[in-house]
Amino acid sequence: MTRPDGSKVASMLATHLQKPTKAHIEAAKHAIQYLVGTARRGIQFDGSMKEIAAFATDASYGDNPNRRSSEGYLMKLFGGPIDWRASRQRTVTTSTTEAELLAISEGGKQLIWWRRLFNELKLHLHHDLEILCDNAQTVNLLNNNEPTLTTKLRHVDIHHHWLREKCQNGDIKVRWIPTDQQPADGLTKPLGAAKHAAFVQHLGLIDVKTT
Repeated sequence: MTRPDGSKVASMLATHLQKPTKAHIEAAKHAIQYLVGTARRGIQFDGSMKEIAAFATDASYGDNPNRRSSEGYLMKLFGGPIDWRASRQRTVTTSTTEAELLAISEGGKQLIWWRRLFNELKLHLHHDLEILCDNAQTVNLLNNNEPTLTTKLRHVDIHHHWLREKCQNGDIKVRWIPTDQQPADGLTKPLGAAKHAAFVQHLGLIDVKTT
């Protein structure tokens, strides 16, 4: 519940709860060893940050055996994650752009919910709460005046038009960022050691023994 760096592996293992193989058991043990070895790692919040809140979504196209894509979103407040999700999309998409659109749509609903909560709490961010996405084509598709996506998947088309309407009305703002600055990257795919360390840093996780 307090370790978003373990969300992706937990999501992957959760798909093998029935009749797990020896390989799945070993993978679970490996995940537990990682958590034990980093048990002193905790979320750090920083009240001096200029950007109070940040929201990011990401997708990994067709990476599951059934060709469904992985998706994730991350909500950060004062530099620390307060809401995140690593999951598998319910339907198969036919392109990276479609997978990213579904991820942003899911994240957009959460962003609207958080904005309403902040308003109820009278928490003024003093900046736009944007969705950060590392897929330039998807960002351009939502921000351009003329739609350019052609899809035969009805559910994707519905999400596409809903998102474009929200973006054009200013209810949701989507901004492109480079992949190496994507804070939700580790919620959609397993990462190598160097990229995982960067992901942990993006999450604001620190070793509490040193504080």
